[in-house]
Order: sequence, then C-alpha cells, then structure tokens
Amino acid sequence: MIGFTGPRERPSALVLVLPDDDTPVVSGPLAPRLRAEAGAALRGLPEPVGGGTATAVGVGEVAYRSVPPALEAEVAQGTTRHTVTTVLRLKGGGERGG
Repeated sequence: MIGFTGPRERPSALVLVLPDDDTPVVSGPLAPRLRAEAGAALRGLPEPVGGGTATAVGVGEVAYRSVPPALEAEVAQGTTRHTVTTVLRLKGGGERGG
C-alpha cells in the first residue's frame, strides 16, 4: 500500500502497487469494516506528505495521499468489463498474521 483516497480516519480506497507491476492502482471502495481498520492503521503512521495520481476503474485519474510502505493488503482481482482490485484484509509490518 502506497497511499489512500478520502479522509485519513476512514479512507475510501487504498492505492496499491501489485507484485510484478510498478503502476499504482486504486482499489475498489473499501467495505465499512476495512475503512475503520485502515483508518486505525493510518493513525499509527506519520502524517502523509505528498501524493500523486493513480487510475481508478470507472473514474479515471484520482489524487491520493502517500504513506510509507508499512502496510500490506491482501487483494483479489477480478474482471467484469475492467479489472477490479478488491481489498480483502490489511496486514501491517509483520504485526498481523497472514
């Protein structure tokens, strides 16, 4: 995870760099439980400085705020008309079991 969209306390989506691909992608909207979990995890990180833009399916380029690479997310990718990246759960710096 390299960033997020929406408020830090309850992010709307995560910005991820997937294995074997350097292009940042925006996840689909987070489920309420994951929004709360991501907000709690982001509180423990330094305040975001800077950001960038990444492609969100069906929306186009969206701005995001960067975070240090301290969190990982388990994701599933599926396709309908476009590839959709869904966050299944968060994993933080070895603190959570996989």
